[in-house]
Amino acid sequence: MLTVAEVAERWKCSPALIYALLNAGQLHCYRLGLGRGAIRFSEQHLADYLQTKENGHQESSAPIPAPARVKPLKNLSLD
Repeated sequence: MLTVAEVAERWKCSPALIYALLNAGQLHCYRLGLGRGAIRFSEQHLADYLQTKENGHQESSAPIPAPARVKPLKNLSLD
């Protein structure tokens, strides 16, 4: 079982990229413990991800959400 840092080191990328792949659902992991849990990867998780990329299969990324509407300020006059 590998940690986020170990996977990032092995792939020569940042841990932030590993977290982004997890959040996008492109890379799978085990969560151990209570709460959010410690993230661990099996060799199979890594092999599955690399296999999808090797075959040129590009999963669609989640759409970028529209920015939240900003409510006008009641006490500010732009006159």
